[in-house]
Amino acid sequence: MIIKRLAQLRQQMKEQNIDSYLILSGDFHASEYVGDYFKCREFISGFNGSAGDLVVTQEEAGLFTDGRYFLQAEEQLQGTGIKLFKQGEQGVPSLQEFVDSHLKENQCLGFDGRTVNANFITELQSKFGDKQISIRGDVDLVGEIWVERPAISKEPVWELGIKYAGISRNAKLNQIRRQMAKLGATHHIVSDLMDIAWIFNLRGNDIAYCPLFLAYAVIDKEQTIIFAHRECFAEELIKMPNIIVREYEEIYDYIKELGSTAQDNQVKVLLDNNKVNYALLKALGSNAPIINSDNPSTMLKAVKNEIEIANMRQAHIKDGVAIIKLWYWLSTKIDRAVITEISLGEKLEEFRRADNDYLGASFSPIIGYKGNGAIIHYSATTASDATIKPEGLLIMDVGGHYLWGSTDITRTINLGEPSKQQRQHYTAVLQGNIHLSKAIFAKGSKGVDLDKIAREPIRKLGLNYNHGTGHGVGYLLSVHEGPQVITGQGARANEIDFVPGMISSNEPGIYEVGEYGIRLENLILCQQLDEEGVLFGFETLTVVPFDLSLIDVDTLTKEEKQHLNNYHEKVYQTISPFLNKEENEWLAKMTMKV
Repeated sequence: MIIKRLAQLRQQMKEQNIDSYLILSGDFHASEYVGDYFKCREFISGFNGSAGDLVVTQEEAGLFTDGRYFLQAEEQLQGTGIKLFKQGEQGVPSLQEFVDSHLKENQCLGFDGRTVNANFITELQSKFGDKQISIRGDVDLVGEIWVERPAISKEPVWELGIKYAGISRNAKLNQIRRQMAKLGATHHIVSDLMDIAWIFNLRGNDIAYCPLFLAYAVIDKEQTIIFAHRECFAEELIKMPNIIVREYEEIYDYIKELGSTAQDNQVKVLLDNNKVNYALLKALGSNAPIINSDNPSTMLKAVKNEIEIANMRQAHIKDGVAIIKLWYWLSTKIDRAVITEISLGEKLEEFRRADNDYLGASFSPIIGYKGNGAIIHYSATTASDATIKPEGLLIMDVGGHYLWGSTDITRTINLGEPSKQQRQHYTAVLQGNIHLSKAIFAKGSKGVDLDKIAREPIRKLGLNYNHGTGHGVGYLLSVHEGPQVITGQGARANEIDFVPGMISSNEPGIYEVGEYGIRLENLILCQQLDEEGVLFGFETLTVVPFDLSLIDVDTLTKEEKQHLNNYHEKVYQTISPFLNKEENEWLAKMTMKV
C-alpha cells in the first residue's frame, strides 16, 4: 500500500514538474498533534509518530525523526523503501541539508505551504545559494491522491470560565496590545492554536489530546478578528464584544488585502515566523513591514497566574487519586486476570472518568511492558499489545485534562523480583529527578543549565537518555508548551530564562533496548525563594509515590532520603482522604519512610 502511494505521489510530482516534495508532520498551525485530515505524512509513509518529516524525490524517500521515535520508525518503515534518518546522530544530515544536497540547479521544490512554517523555508532557501531553485508552496499533492481523505474537524467551541482561566480575554488582549505598542506593531497575526485558545478563554475539540479549535486571529489597535468555522460557535460567542468571528478560509484573502494596503496605511505586522505558515507569509506579500518575534501570548501563557496555579494543584490531586487507584488495582489483579497494555490504559480512563471535571487524556498513553518500555514514545497497538504478568518492569507515561488544568506523569512499576541492574538504574533516575526537584538556581538560569542537574547521576553510570529532561506544560491546552524547555541543546534551552509561574516536566530516564525502560516524571512549578527575587526553585505538583521496591536505599544520600520521605508524606496526606480502607493501607506501605 505504501509503495503504491509513493508511486502515485511521484507521478503527481512528475506531472507538476516538481523534483523534491516535502511532507511535514504539522497542520496549518504547526500543531504537535494533528487531526485526521492533516495526517499526510502518515498516509504516505505509514509512520504515525507525532514528530517526523518526509521528503520524496523520484529516486529516494527519507523520513527524519528524533530519538523518541527511532525504534518505532524502524518498525513502521520496514518494506516501504523509505530510509530513516535519525536526527541528532553523528553523520546524519538534517532535513534541510538533505533537501539542498538532492536539488540540482534550476530544479523545483514543492510542498503545501499551509503546513510548513515560514522560517523553515526561509532557512532552506538560504542554503540553495545561486542554484536558482524554484519554490512551489501551493501544491497539496497528497490531497490529489488521498481519495477517502477525512473531513476537516469542526467541533463545537466552548468558553473556559474565569474561575478556571483566572484572567478575562479583554485583560489578555490589553496585555498583548501593550506589547504590540512597544514593538511598534499595528497588527498581530496569531496562528498558534494554543495561543488563540488562551487569549480568548475558549476551548474546542479539533485536535487530538488538546482541547483546541482550528482558528487564526488578527489583533489590531481597536478590534480583533477570529477566523474559524462560525458554525462551531454558539450565538453568545459570536457576539463577544469587540471581537469579530469570520470564516476560517477567509484569512488568506484578509491577509492579502492587509499586505496590499500596508504602505498607504503604515501597517506594521507582528508575527512569529516559526509559527506562521509559509502560505500566510506569501499572502502578506512584500509591502508590509514585518516584526518577527515571539507572540506576546507565548510568554504570557507560560507564566501561570495565581488562579491557574491553584487550580493546577487541584488537577494533580484529582489525577493522583486516579493513578494510585489504578496502581492498587493492578497490584491486586496482576496474578488473577488478563491485563494488557491497552486494557490497563482503558482501566485508567475508567478511574479518571469517575471525576466529573475530567475532560480526556492529554496525550496518547505510553504504557510499555518490559521491552516495549524502552521505546520512548511507545503507543500500544493490537499487534504489539503485550500481556502484563507478575514479573519485569512496566512504564506508564500518562496525562489528563481537567477543568482545573492538565497533568503529565510517568512512573515505572516493579511487577516481580527486580535485578541488581534494574534497581541501580531506577535509583539513578530517581536521584536525577530528586536533584532537579530540589535544585536552587539563580535568576537568569536556562533549560540547558537545569538539564545537567538531572542527568548527572545517570552519567555517573556511563549512561544517558535520548530525550529532553523537561518541557513546559499548558493549562488545559497542551502538555508540550513553550517557550521553556529543559534539555542539553537547542536554541530555546539556551535562550529562555526560567521564571516563577512556569510549569515544566522533570523526567530523566534510562532505557535498555529490548528489555525495559525506566522514566520518572513529575510536573514542577518554578517559584521565587527569596525576597530579592534572585533565587528560584521548584514545587513538585505531582502527588503519586515512587516504587520503593526498586530503590537501592543504601546509595541514597541523607538529603535524598529526606527529600523522598518528605515527598511521600505529602503524597499520603494529600491522597489518603480520597481512598477506601484497603487502598489506604496499600498507600501507607508505598509511602513508608526509607
